[in-house]
Amino acid sequence: MFEGTSLDRITIQGIITANKIRIVMGVAFILVVGSAAGENPLPVNLLHFLGLGIFVLIAVVNQMVVTRGKQNTILLYLTTIYEASLPTMLKISHVLSGNAQQAINESTVFSAYWILLIISMLQNKRRFVLISGITMAVEYATLIFLAIFAWNVPVVLGREVPGSLVIDNEIAKVILLIGGMAICVRILKNLNPSPARRWRRALLPRNARSYWKRSSTRRQTSTGSS
Repeated sequence: MFEGTSLDRITIQGIITANKIRIVMGVAFILVVGSAAGENPLPVNLLHFLGLGIFVLIAVVNQMVVTRGKQNTILLYLTTIYEASLPTMLKISHVLSGNAQQAINESTVFSAYWILLIISMLQNKRRFVLISGITMAVEYATLIFLAIFAWNVPVVLGREVPGSLVIDNEIAKVILLIGGMAICVRILKNLNPSPARRWRRALLPRNARSYWKRSSTRRQTSTGSS
């Protein structure tokens, strides 16, 4: 069904898996949000339903394209950027409902950054992980900046105070996002070495055998001469 090298087939299968996870996650979150819609402010419901609906739609379109054995690079880039921005969009819904501190302090949506970063890694391309990780880190850092200077959320250091932003904790989250991205990139780099690295690895056993053969010959020659 899929043409190309074994690496290409692995990449396509990874994209298919990523799309399936996106669809299942998106539908599940829509059901969760829907079950609590009566308790949430209108802006929260609107942005959650809209953001998650587009997320599922993009995943379905991606799945339709890739199951035909094709890859639309522009669509993959747009998908990566959108899904990396989805948690930020959901957090901003709290600002629109007049609860700016909740945009920073709630933890469930922040966990989505990690899941979506791992999903981008399933696509077997380091550039998608880089785009996803950088987008997440920049957007979350921007949220922190806006919370302090635009939304006037009180800032504290060290000890948590209800309704306040613990600045050292938030900076640590940005650092963790960058670190997670770097780890994912390194894992993909190890799994998919460049052609030059694969060539060196292929030569290594041959060179090692040649080295030991030459060493053995020299030892035998030295023994015979003595």
